[in-house]
Amino acid sequence: MKKALYLTAAILAFAGCAKEPAATSVNGIPEGKTVSIVASLDGLKSTFNKTDGFAWRSGENISVGTGDGQYVDFSCTDTENGVFTHTFAGTAPELFVAVSPAQSGTFTFAENYQVTLPSSYTFDRRTTNALLIGTPVESDGDNQRFEFKHAAALLRVTYQNVPVGTKGFWFGANTNITGTVSLTGTDVADVEIKNDNAGLTGTGVTINFAETTSEKDMTFYIPVPTGSYTEFQMNLWGDDSSIAEITKKGFYGTFNIARGEVKELPAVTLASNFTPYTVGATDNTTAWWGAHSQSYQVPEGKTLHLEFYNYSSKSNNETWHNWTAVFSTVALGQDPYSEHLALRADYWGWTPAGDFNTLAGLREKGTDTNLMGDDFVNLMDGAYVTMSLKNDNGVMRFKSVSTPAAESDRAKTRTITFDMEISGDLYLFLTTDLSHFDIKKVWYSGYKAEEEEDITFVGYRSGYNYYVYDAALSLDVIGTPKRIVAAYSDGSTTELTAADFTFTAGQTLAASAGDQVFTATYKGETVNVTIPVKKGKEAFGSTTLTTVNWWDNWQPTGYDVAVGASLTTRYFVYSKCGEYYHGPYAHVNDASWKGLTVFRWDNWGWNDDGSTAWDNTDANKESNWNWETMKAYQNHCLTDITWTNVGGTTATVRYDVAYWNGETHYQLYKNININGGICANAAADCCYVVVIE
Repeated sequence: MKKALYLTAAILAFAGCAKEPAATSVNGIPEGKTVSIVASLDGLKSTFNKTDGFAWRSGENISVGTGDGQYVDFSCTDTENGVFTHTFAGTAPELFVAVSPAQSGTFTFAENYQVTLPSSYTFDRRTTNALLIGTPVESDGDNQRFEFKHAAALLRVTYQNVPVGTKGFWFGANTNITGTVSLTGTDVADVEIKNDNAGLTGTGVTINFAETTSEKDMTFYIPVPTGSYTEFQMNLWGDDSSIAEITKKGFYGTFNIARGEVKELPAVTLASNFTPYTVGATDNTTAWWGAHSQSYQVPEGKTLHLEFYNYSSKSNNETWHNWTAVFSTVALGQDPYSEHLALRADYWGWTPAGDFNTLAGLREKGTDTNLMGDDFVNLMDGAYVTMSLKNDNGVMRFKSVSTPAAESDRAKTRTITFDMEISGDLYLFLTTDLSHFDIKKVWYSGYKAEEEEDITFVGYRSGYNYYVYDAALSLDVIGTPKRIVAAYSDGSTTELTAADFTFTAGQTLAASAGDQVFTATYKGETVNVTIPVKKGKEAFGSTTLTTVNWWDNWQPTGYDVAVGASLTTRYFVYSKCGEYYHGPYAHVNDASWKGLTVFRWDNWGWNDDGSTAWDNTDANKESNWNWETMKAYQNHCLTDITWTNVGGTTATVRYDVAYWNGETHYQLYKNININGGICANAAADCCYVVVIE
């Protein structure tokens, strides 16, 4: 079954009906006035806001081409209605084409303008950097209405368990995807950037971010031209090298992506808590079976990727003094232990039934390039080995590529591949024989094999992660799961109507990470729904969502915020949803942890002990809540609270909240009086809060 992913864009409110984009400018802008652009997005498909819905962000800029051949930046002042403003000092020029996000460039009236798909971005989880082109459609006094359209498409890549020390993500394609192109006119067909357009000159995109200090999941969006692709490459990188790489992966034959489409690539799962490590003594004195790598499980449908440097004693010129890969039914040291196969680097091995070399049909299913020839032992010493092992419905598919260390020997790279039918679970580990290994990378992928033709349905699952710490949570507490999706074998999903699912009462979310299964009735049929669960750092509040005194439900850990510094903590909130304030409270303490002020997320704060004044007026606080829906959407929301120490005299507290459905809101408190350093933590009222990071 071939399945396409279609998404719906949110049309931002504006009085009047949408009209076809005009090919000429909008006239009559007053002199010395603030001009407002009211922006809407076409209904083609979507850009992004958590669940791939669209929203403007406060303070973001768009670049607007003017009649004098320049770009002027307009800044968003009203996110709900998509209003962008700019004040002209003199007579305002005519406005033609707008570009989002803002970018400098050249502009020549309405016939020819240039836009750029950059080769690098700074990571921001709240945006995709989708390239939009806006054209004027009507004028209403000082207001100009622009309708924006996608100029390109988006690819989405999720890495699970991104390790500490990661600083960036790189993505490459088999054709050009970055550069500056010229667009002509304002019709829908003319704003499309295709991957064969002149001006596209680069094949790679880098997304930079602050070095990670804790393991986390990260999703990257790559704006790309529309068209056909056959290969992608991508990797995470840190200080010294790439951390996890997928090279030259084919996708379903020809991979097509249309304008405005968001194409999700299957997630890459890195081994949790992985850091590079060494197996065996570095002087290669560790004998056969003397040291072992970790045992890595390979779940059905997943592919394990293992990369390491191999070092050999080269003792007596014996070819087996290198790596040996062992394919087992359980992790080494567990019972009952048995092996599917053990295979050496010199393509010799054994199974419980006998010699790998003589088993009828088994060796014939594999290949060995053997390009290293008589110099095998020398070329394997220091070679970089990449292994992949797929658990493919009762068949393990193995491949290893050993690349010699010397540049002059790279043509002698050795490749081993074979398939073997198995029964039972599949694990892989390495063992020594007067050798040692430096393990550099371990990760998993779930890519569809090129030889497979169909994408199959694999089950129902929650469309977002739940978080736990050390307490089990009942279904009554966590609430009915929402955003249920149908999941497919290629990693893609289709969101279903959650109201069609009725969950069996009495089920409990265990205090452990990993997939957990709840039973439900879907359209009269009993089904299993997988709930992906992550483990938090700590938790606070009531596991029954009842609070007598909120001040007895503090976050266990607080943090110092030095003068001029900011602290952001992320929380996952289980809320009773009974009142506007049933969520985490942000506390600002002085440097001695004496209480100063407390702030709720519903636009209200107060002095904790009366020792420090804070003016609780509208001038010192702002938010963009929809008060009609806020209470109902508090449960399962992701919340970032940011404490900022402004020069040691004042502080700010900001909430950034993402509902389970992807809708986002913020709450900001300003001009909080402090004296020097501050300390920050939170409390809970009729909620249970898991600290994520």
